[in-house]
Amino acid sequence: MMATSPGAWKFPLLASWVTVSLKEGKNREVKRVMERLGLKVARLIRTAYGPFQLGQLAEGQVEEIPARLWRERLGIGRKKRTDRGE
Repeated sequence: MMATSPGAWKFPLLASWVTVSLKEGKNREVKRVMERLGLKVARLIRTAYGPFQLGQLAEGQVEEIPARLWRERLGIGRKKRTDRGE
């Protein structure tokens, strides 16, 4: 859609970047929402998975997450022992 008011874009934008954050999602949810808004999605890039940031992890590359970090970030696993003083 081309705007014709003064100061508006005369050409449609070729590409724009949008950051979307989901707490929970289903397959292709972002793409479907964007298309409902009239936007074409050319590519999606995951930058995090849950509380874990992917950083510079290359496609196909894996990095082990230490068990301690899993417990800290997700609040699961062993609990700290407490002395009851009995």
